[in-house]
Amino acid sequence: MNFKIKRGLSFGIDLMIIALLIIIIEFIIEFNDDYFYYMMYGCLFLKDVLSKKGSLGKLILGLKLETNNNQYRYFRIISRNFSLVLWPIEAIVFTIYGKRIGDYIFKTDVVLDNKINDSI
Repeated sequence: MNFKIKRGLSFGIDLMIIALLIIIIEFIIEFNDDYFYYMMYGCLFLKDVLSKKGSLGKLILGLKLETNNNQYRYFRIISRNFSLVLWPIEAIVFTIYGKRIGDYIFKTDVVLDNKINDSI
């Protein structure tokens, strides 16, 4: 599968998981509609801190998030997702260069996880 397609699918999986999580929480705890957006953006910004390899979508598709010196820094990982607010620009940059704006600014990269892909 094309690497860009794999990254796009992993992001789609992440969005579905975030939406499902928020819908479940909404049924359990009724909250003001304004809080929906806070929760949505909070989950979007924090999606890559679940494991040291990245989000659930990345894990499912055999990708991992790396930093330039292989040190996992929460600030860098969370901050790279702030560029998702500018999603139309982010999509254009990703389509052309294969990396997101946040990857360039915070020196992160998404690569194939060789441990998972070698075992397949």
